[in-house]
Amino acid sequence: MVTLKDIAVKAGVSKTTVSNVLNGNLAKVSPCKAKLIQELIAEYGYVPNQTARSLSNKSSRIISLIVYADRDKNVLSDPYIALFAGELLRQLQKRGYFGMIRATNEYADILQNLNAWNAQGVIFFGTLDKDIREMQDRTGIPFVFTDSYSSVRRINNVGIDDYRGGMIAAEHLAQRGHRRLALFAPGLESGSDLDKQRIAGFRHALGRYGASLPEDHVMLADPCRADEMARSLASLPGVTGAFVTADIAAIELMRALKRLGISVPKDISIVGFDDIPLARLVTPGLTTIRQDITQKARVAAEILERRLDDPSRPNESAILDVTLVQRESVGWVQS
Repeated sequence: MVTLKDIAVKAGVSKTTVSNVLNGNLAKVSPCKAKLIQELIAEYGYVPNQTARSLSNKSSRIISLIVYADRDKNVLSDPYIALFAGELLRQLQKRGYFGMIRATNEYADILQNLNAWNAQGVIFFGTLDKDIREMQDRTGIPFVFTDSYSSVRRINNVGIDDYRGGMIAAEHLAQRGHRRLALFAPGLESGSDLDKQRIAGFRHALGRYGASLPEDHVMLADPCRADEMARSLASLPGVTGAFVTADIAAIELMRALKRLGISVPKDISIVGFDDIPLARLVTPGLTTIRQDITQKARVAAEILERRLDDPSRPNESAILDVTLVQRESVGWVQS
């Protein structure tokens, strides 16, 4: 069996240089040497012994990706989570780390898996605000949260401007003459602060146009109950448009409206949130609030890497911008 030392000898370099190439630290190796080492690794089919590397480096290079969700749920069936997880794994791989995904909503389960995996760091999908402080105190490893509105000040977090996203959605609808509107949000039952921000921004912008969003026009978004969503929307008199704070729910709502004989955007206009790939593939194309998921994953990986390199480094919070992507799901209200 070929060893790391064998590759180093054949390439005429040190074992450290080969290790740098394996871990993606190419800035420390000349391009010619890196290419030679990669060719030798491929030629001889060298497979690193991760256990040995972990012991010698005193690090597992494992990053735990925790998705806050039911353990029995296929979390990667959610297009947003799948896209973000894929981008994050790509970013970690470029930096020589290994990502391991776990879906759970149990605090004890998280601690158990972090210990079992000997994880060096954690990136959270979704929020566990109530447990943040205790998890940090008990694990002693770097955490990076996404979309957290925790009152705990000393955390690393990457989020987006959810409030502004809600404002942009309302402004776009209002500028096209829509005044009687509805809103669907998946986080209503859980009290999601993320959705609270999007709703607050939506309401604020509507006020500028002399419009409002009644409480009974704010409803739960559930892709699995799209027909119920469509019937609820159709029952609201005079409503001409809706803001759905997750693209996948917006897309299922459009399909359910079609089954009821309601046309988008002729009868009802729809604005989504996220800009997942499906948003441009459906007919009509979904107008949506775009967050840059690739950038979000990259920033999360960068923050974690900086903390791993320097544990004394101050915590960081990054809030990324959002933009409107106009497609065909929003029409004009005829006066």
